[in-house]
Amino acid sequence: SCFFNFTSPSGVVLSPNYPEDYGNHLHCVWLILARPESRIHLAFNDIDVEPQFDFLVIKDGATAEAPVLGTFSGNQLPSSITSSGHVARLEFQTDHSTGKRGFNITFTTFRHNECPDPGVPVNGKRFGDSLQLGSSISFLCDEGFLGTQGSETITCILKEGSVVWNSAVLRCEAPCGGHLTSPSGTILSPGWPGFYKDALSCAWVIEAQPGYPIKITFDRFKTEVNYDTLEVRDGRTYSAPLIGVYHGTQVPQFLISTSNYLYLLFSTDKSHSDIGFQLRYETITLQSDHCLDPGIPVNGQRHGNDFYVGALVTFSCDSGYTLSDGEPLECEPNFQWSRALPSCEALCGGFIQGSSGTILSPGFPDFYPNNLNCTWIIETSHGKGVFFTFHTFHLESGHDYLLITENGSFTQPLRQLTGSRLPAPISAGLYGNFTAQVRFISDFSMSYEGFNITFSEYDLEPCEEPEVPAYSIRKGLQFGVGDTLTFSCFPGYRLEGTARITCLGGRRRLWSSPLPRCVAECGNSVTGTQGTLLSPNFPVNYNNNHECIYSIQTQPGKGIQLKARAFELSEGDVLKVYDGNNNSARLLGAFSRSEMMGVTLNSTSSSLWLDFITDAENTSKGFELQFSSFELIKCEDPGTPQFGYKIHDGGHFAGSSVSFSCDPGYSLRGSEELLCLSGERRTWDRPLPTCVAECGGTVKGEATGQVLSPGYPAPYEHNLNCIWTIEADAGCTIGLHFLVFDTEEVHDVLRIWDGPVDSGVLLKELSGPTLPKDLHSTFNSVVLQFSTDFFTSKQGFAIQFSVSTATSCNDPGVPQNGSRSGDSWEAGDSTVFQCDPGYALQGSAEISCVKIENRFFWQPSPPTCIGTKQLPGARCPLFSTVVCSRPLFNLEPGYDFLHIYDGRDSLSPLIGSFYGSQLPGRIESSSNSLFLAFRSDASVSNAGFVIDYTENPRESCFDPGSIKNGTRVGSDLKLGSSITYYCHGGYDVEGSSTLSCILGPDGKPVWNNPRPVCTAPCGGQYVGSDGVVLSPNYPQNYTSGQTCLYFVTVPKDYVVFGQFAFFHTALNDVVEVHDGHSQSSRLLSSLSGSHTGTQGSASMGAGADRASQAG
Repeated sequence: SCFFNFTSPSGVVLSPNYPEDYGNHLHCVWLILARPESRIHLAFNDIDVEPQFDFLVIKDGATAEAPVLGTFSGNQLPSSITSSGHVARLEFQTDHSTGKRGFNITFTTFRHNECPDPGVPVNGKRFGDSLQLGSSISFLCDEGFLGTQGSETITCILKEGSVVWNSAVLRCEAPCGGHLTSPSGTILSPGWPGFYKDALSCAWVIEAQPGYPIKITFDRFKTEVNYDTLEVRDGRTYSAPLIGVYHGTQVPQFLISTSNYLYLLFSTDKSHSDIGFQLRYETITLQSDHCLDPGIPVNGQRHGNDFYVGALVTFSCDSGYTLSDGEPLECEPNFQWSRALPSCEALCGGFIQGSSGTILSPGFPDFYPNNLNCTWIIETSHGKGVFFTFHTFHLESGHDYLLITENGSFTQPLRQLTGSRLPAPISAGLYGNFTAQVRFISDFSMSYEGFNITFSEYDLEPCEEPEVPAYSIRKGLQFGVGDTLTFSCFPGYRLEGTARITCLGGRRRLWSSPLPRCVAECGNSVTGTQGTLLSPNFPVNYNNNHECIYSIQTQPGKGIQLKARAFELSEGDVLKVYDGNNNSARLLGAFSRSEMMGVTLNSTSSSLWLDFITDAENTSKGFELQFSSFELIKCEDPGTPQFGYKIHDGGHFAGSSVSFSCDPGYSLRGSEELLCLSGERRTWDRPLPTCVAECGGTVKGEATGQVLSPGYPAPYEHNLNCIWTIEADAGCTIGLHFLVFDTEEVHDVLRIWDGPVDSGVLLKELSGPTLPKDLHSTFNSVVLQFSTDFFTSKQGFAIQFSVSTATSCNDPGVPQNGSRSGDSWEAGDSTVFQCDPGYALQGSAEISCVKIENRFFWQPSPPTCIGTKQLPGARCPLFSTVVCSRPLFNLEPGYDFLHIYDGRDSLSPLIGSFYGSQLPGRIESSSNSLFLAFRSDASVSNAGFVIDYTENPRESCFDPGSIKNGTRVGSDLKLGSSITYYCHGGYDVEGSSTLSCILGPDGKPVWNNPRPVCTAPCGGQYVGSDGVVLSPNYPQNYTSGQTCLYFVTVPKDYVVFGQFAFFHTALNDVVEVHDGHSQSSRLLSSLSGSHTGTQGSASMGAGADRASQAG
């Protein structure tokens, strides 16, 4: 109590909470009240008060104003104090801060004719009880203590009128060190049985007779854990071998030296203290046949009670303690144990595995040290939780904590415990990892006995079976606590989330993580020999405005084969595939819509790079691509140039070559020979060459060949001026046979010269769609000059030439409307011509075959037959027809025109408008009148024209002419004759294909039907072993808004092989090729844009094409 009145004749006054720290802001008052005839004697047993700030004041009276007998602070023990009267007042005052141990004061009362009762010395004995004047009392210290003050005998005397003892009472204190030589004795910590002081360093040396070891036995031991220590060394100095360092309460039962000396050093720090220690020592005699009892560790057990030479003893610890040294002790031949007795210690943290166990605070049952951070991990059996039971719990409240968690996270523990209240049991381990974690944290200040916790395991409930995420595989069939499920994705998908989840179970029934999901990402980098690439979100539609990069890397020396298992892109979205590890490598292909289905791509190295680009418009399902690696033994087949062929193929192995040549009429662009490279990449050293129909060229010494219009069979370009020269050996002539001829009439002209242009003869000037007759040179060279304008272009021409030796003149032919006599064409031979009635001979009637320097030719040129000329300005009879011929025609192209109308004025039907130097063809009126109008501009003028005209009594029908995209059979126009028209492959005849010349109602010859037209139909049925399919209106542009179905059927047991000779559509117009009879058959290809030489084959005897706005 902080306030008390003592009325007993003797007693003890203690500071609040003694021997623990007193509190702050104290003001305590104690009164000691004796009988009026008595006085009061106060003796200090212990004092430790904060110097200069906390004070104890003793006053000689009952009031606060009584005289002060003494003021005390610090830890120096004062002398006894005696009051002058029967009342003494003690006042104790503390400040706001540091508290200390306080004080312990014994008081007694005595009469005025007696000496005060001296009491019994602490740690000592008293002999004699008389307190009368002249009597004596003797004192003796207990074992282990020494008299440090006072006398062993005191006598009561009269001194200066007062009855007092002649000397101070003997004070018995445990010494700080010493040299002990007695055969046995006791060693006490300084201050025993009170707390030892701070900052001590006390050394004891125990010396026995030579040959006698020393045994010390610990009766009491309690020091500040970790800081106040007792070192025991096997010798007489500090450098002797260390037997052990002891602190707290954990000491062995006894220790035995190996010599006749023991050295003990007790060291304390400047903070907390405790009661210290009491130990006994004695000299012992070694046995002659066995070792001494080694003892038993505190908190442990010994296994083995045989101590003969060679015997082994082992030790174990109580639950919660750890053995400091697990090696056994062996009794050696000198009858000493091989090592010191181990200790059992409560450690700071550890890994504990088992169904039950104990966790102790470090040093338990001693106070735990400061500044600890200890973690214990407890692991139980599969599917079990951890159940904690608390038996002891005392921590510094608010400063030292015990944290319990079950998921390894101490930031949000399951429980956080502090203070001295015993916690209720705790269940942990619910997270299914069969573990719980315990962490103990202490600060730098106060500590207590800590904790004693036992744990055991208990059953946990299982989790519910989870779903299997889309596009994934789940492994694991058990769902109990601690059971694990593993998830993996289908090829091409990436796992998003945790691949491995564990059942946390317990009352929570939880899995350790949410279920993962498998996603197809935008882009991927894949390494391996096989795998899958997916478009984003596959098979759900991908997003707009994305660019996704995919890279594939396989082993060096291997290539990568890529195929589409699914491929469906929207218009404007494209996948580009590059033969390398970036987009600067060779482009293998760019694919949209379903174009990659059925396509196989092979890399020439161990890398592929894919770039998937989507626009802002529609989206689609995307793609699923599969890749696999293959040995790069060969280069892939380089293919064959269109209009070309291989002349050598070395097998495509590294180091081998392939060489190419072109079909007649084509020239090779690029390298003639390709080399398959060795090394890391299997590829050709150069790209595949192309075969093109060039604009001009020179052919020498060839017996046969072809001349093709530029770009043939595609339409030629605009603004061309191409010259071909064919040279044969001297004495040879050149024949030209026209395979194809179709140019823009009048504007795109082919001129053929017999010999050089500057000195030769113009054989023919050709334009239009009519297939010309064969031509023959008289010289050993031919020059062909092809000129085109800036406007319409057509398919062009294919001309076959052959060289033959000149032995006679060429066939001079038979003039139209005339006849010939004489069929010998050797040099010197003559041929005579004559015309039919009504026709006049233009030229010489007789021509001769002339030979000059191996050149055979007719002299003069063969004549022609024309109608008889009428007088200028004469009107012809109504049955007549005007026939015009043209010896001269040269007008400024594009600006000056001659318009010819079929009638009497410009309101009549226009037959044609003519300009340039190209002579118009034969013109015939349908009546007895023609109207000619000549218009010229204000600039350039040319030679103009000269036109001969004749009237022609009509005995035949007008020439109906030829038809575009077709041919005509029959040239006789007389009454009763017939002409038949045939369309080229892919075209249909519209109208009657055969025309007959008959007398019309007006008695004039007319055709019985209009001339037919050849048109490319929109769809149709095609049968036979070969054929042509054309877009509507080909070669003109097709019209929009059409859907055309073409069905191709070939004989049974055959397949359909198709090749696009020309393909050019708008990007939104699509040609689909199906392998079968209908649109539901397998899609072979879907094409748009511009392609040349694309091939496809159907697996059955039928195929279906679906063209939507295609050409």
